[in-house]
Amino acid sequence: MKAQTRARVKKIVNALKPYNPDRIILFGSAARGDADRYSDIDLAIIKDTDARFLDRLAVVYDLIDADFAFDALVYTPNEFEEMQARENPFVEQILRDGIVIYDAHPPAAFKAMRETPGEYGMKKTHAQNEGHRWLEQAQADLAAAKWNAQGGFYSVACFWAQQTAERALKAFLYFRGKRRIVGHSVQDLVNDCIRLDADFKSLLRPAKKLDHYYIPTRYPNGLPGGIPARAYDADEATEALELAEQAVTLVAQKISPAQDTPK
Repeated sequence: MKAQTRARVKKIVNALKPYNPDRIILFGSAARGDADRYSDIDLAIIKDTDARFLDRLAVVYDLIDADFAFDALVYTPNEFEEMQARENPFVEQILRDGIVIYDAHPPAAFKAMRETPGEYGMKKTHAQNEGHRWLEQAQADLAAAKWNAQGGFYSVACFWAQQTAERALKAFLYFRGKRRIVGHSVQDLVNDCIRLDADFKSLLRPAKKLDHYYIPTRYPNGLPGGIPARAYDADEATEALELAEQAVTLVAQKISPAQDTPK
């Protein structure tokens, strides 16, 4: 662990002691050792609490009050173990790559991470449930994109169109059992889907177009002049929405009806 990361971790642990967490896990680039000065500190905090998820986050962010970027998630022990039992890919990544930086209980208090049987080894029921969760979010993102387009926020609509397609394609990959999906490129995700189902070749052209919206729609320094809010128009947003809807529609056709998905 780099010296800067160690200093930040020490500050976080000291700040969170009044919260009485059961365990704090560092994950992401800081845990892997490839973080730089601009990288976020990613934390999974385990605490036995009755507080709502969002209320937990509010308390943690107030306590840490850091002068560096960090992202924190707070789970109860039962939530964390249930997510692990469902083979939640995000939790598996935390347990695979994470470093415990604070532990108020012996390790036996938490279930050990089982060996992952392979890239496509997720149990069918868990995989289907995870796929449906991602598809549901993609459908919500598409609705948000349409709402922004109707309000004249065309750059935002284009960005959320890209996000819609990204999450829809990840839904299909999770549904088919893939455990770890890295990256934001819609085109790369389409190619991954094609390896499983040739019908996704129909999304190759939309994917290339949608990838154009990932950076320039948000950051002024991604444009030669002006700002994203003025660079995109209604026609651009309409096309982006149509392309995103193609991805959502195809994935919805490929995914069988949802079972009772744990939330």
